[in-house]
Amino acid sequence: MIRFPWSSKKYALKRVIGVMLSAGFYVTSSQPAFGQGDGDDISQWFSFFGHFHALIVHLPIGFLLLAGMMEAFMFIKKQKVFEPAISFALYLSAGSSLVAALFGYMLSLDGGYGDDLLNTHMWLGILLTICSFILIFLKAKKMNAKIYYPVLTLSLVLLSATGHYGGSLTHGENYLTKDMPTGLKGLLGIAPQNKGILANVQSIDEAIVFANIIQPVLEDKCVSCHNTSKSKGGLKMHSLEALLAGGESGPAFVPADTGQSLMIKHVSLPLDQEEHMPPKGKPQLDTDEIALMKWWVASGADTKSTVATLEKSPDIEGILKKLEEKMTKKINPVFAKEIDFADEDDLMEMMENQVTITPLSSESPFVHVRIDSEASNLDDLLEPIAEQMVSLDLSKTQSSDASLKEIRDFGNLIKLYLQNTNITDNGLKHLKKLTHLEYLNLYGTQVTDQGIAHLTELKLLKHLYLWKTQVSDEATLALAKKRPELVIEKGIDIAQLDTVRLAKPFIETERPIFKDTTQVKLSLGIENVKIYYTLDGSEPDGSSKLYVSPITITSSCTIKAIVSKEGWRPSKASVVDLTKVKFLIQTAQLQNQPSEQYRANGPLSLIDSRRGSDDFRDDQWLGFHEVDLVAQLDMGKTIDMKKVTLGCFEDISSYIFFSTSITISYSNDGTTYTKLVTKKITPARESRQASLKNYQLDFANTKVRYLKLEASNMGLCPSWHPGAGDKAWLFVDEIIVE
Repeated sequence: MIRFPWSSKKYALKRVIGVMLSAGFYVTSSQPAFGQGDGDDISQWFSFFGHFHALIVHLPIGFLLLAGMMEAFMFIKKQKVFEPAISFALYLSAGSSLVAALFGYMLSLDGGYGDDLLNTHMWLGILLTICSFILIFLKAKKMNAKIYYPVLTLSLVLLSATGHYGGSLTHGENYLTKDMPTGLKGLLGIAPQNKGILANVQSIDEAIVFANIIQPVLEDKCVSCHNTSKSKGGLKMHSLEALLAGGESGPAFVPADTGQSLMIKHVSLPLDQEEHMPPKGKPQLDTDEIALMKWWVASGADTKSTVATLEKSPDIEGILKKLEEKMTKKINPVFAKEIDFADEDDLMEMMENQVTITPLSSESPFVHVRIDSEASNLDDLLEPIAEQMVSLDLSKTQSSDASLKEIRDFGNLIKLYLQNTNITDNGLKHLKKLTHLEYLNLYGTQVTDQGIAHLTELKLLKHLYLWKTQVSDEATLALAKKRPELVIEKGIDIAQLDTVRLAKPFIETERPIFKDTTQVKLSLGIENVKIYYTLDGSEPDGSSKLYVSPITITSSCTIKAIVSKEGWRPSKASVVDLTKVKFLIQTAQLQNQPSEQYRANGPLSLIDSRRGSDDFRDDQWLGFHEVDLVAQLDMGKTIDMKKVTLGCFEDISSYIFFSTSITISYSNDGTTYTKLVTKKITPARESRQASLKNYQLDFANTKVRYLKLEASNMGLCPSWHPGAGDKAWLFVDEIIVE
């Protein structure tokens, strides 16, 4: 048998404890190592070591679980093969438990944790450490299994409990249950939560801005670090009262003053800044969520105001419109109801009567029902699953108007398949009570214009199938105009509906900046449309050039294109600027490097003939933080030059500003540069929409081989900005020479 030195008696328990306690005493009290006794230095060292708790704490978990599994194996197999290894694992578990406890104590001194949860986690950790050393003693002394195994079991239980409370401190008390399937929550008696923006809101105008928009964002992105158990910076965000109380640095928000609202300031900072919240690696607020938060605070931060009662800028109107579109595609109100699972015996009995029942998911009580043969008395047959049934398929059965009368009280129906049945106009009047109906298929029925008039009262109806019915094109168009959000499938050209605007066409080009020629393709992705375009920047219409094949562009131009189809409203114009240049820059070097997060393709991004979009995250932009853009460019040969253009981006809400000045210098040896021109740029004096801008610098015709372009970063955000005094960003993309 292999013998390990740590299993010998000379490694007595008291020596191990002595070594561990000595290490702990040294770490916690050795002042010379911590800055010659300075209290602030000691706190910094405590904080430094404390953050290793998250790393060390996993060691005792692994070692103790390993020891437990080896003990279980030996108990089952009646073999003693792992005895030395178990002793080794117990020593490591005890030692790492002690170090983790010490580091955990140091971390707790930083504050920001709820006392009750912290104390529970701490004392469980201490008990676990004590039990770990007791296990070493019992194992070394080969004590009776009646003592050893219960202590080992207790240690594993303490390990689980300590880990759970540690997770609660880090991620919030509901971290185990917040994403739990609804079915399992119901089984365990856990109340379901309304998750997400506009949850259970029927109309966006009726939504309470704080409760239905702002608070769900905070709960999703902020509360895990700012709650009753953990409050970084002394700030809790789990309730309105906590937000109003604020934290160590002041109130989270100041009504009507976004500049003084710390919550706004920290979420608006660039991601790589230390004070940015949420921290890097955590789910981040998107630009729309930040804009909505600023809007609410700027509007007075009233907790009872609805969307309809607050003034809205065009930007906010656009964001709310997007939310409304998502809301209409969101969960049907039926799914927000608390519904029990159907009785298994009832399901079995119905399936014996040629009824096929399919659960929507294993976690949901809702079901899809298919009647496989002619069935009568549907109300009695399906009554046991009236609440759970959200989809009913009666297609290709002998179902008639009487069948619809029988199902009219199944108010949770969302989808109803009636294709190829004996349904007529008289039957459709019974559907008025199915107020949650979203989908109705009447393909191959005898329904006429009179019948579909009954459907206008179904406010949630989104898809209606009328192929091979007696409904006229005129009646279909009338219904479509009355309900423009309703998708009607009839096998006719609904393009006659002139209230619908076509989507904008796609403009595809090899290079928007080119030397000789470039090809442009226009498309939309649907058939039987016409695309008209112009190359002089004028607005296209039906009299403009008709697109029939790829366009060869030989000179600089602005291409605008629209899509047209008879009976539809023409699309809005797509626009792309195309620039022909005599010379393409051969190489580029950067004196200051862009931020790691926004480096695109490095200096190549300045000369790759590709333009950045209006999204600075599109991997085409170079982002400079704290430093200026200084680019040295090589033309490859000496050329005549009289113009340089630099593409820039500004998004003030994201701390991105246009350059304050651009300087062009030239050289013919790559060493000595002579200044050609400097362009001063007036900085923004108030917030404005994000935009792209090409700054053109003209100068007398000059022979140039090497070019140096310097674009100044604003440096610090101005006094009127929410991040006043914080470092600003400079974003650039393409340099063009002519």
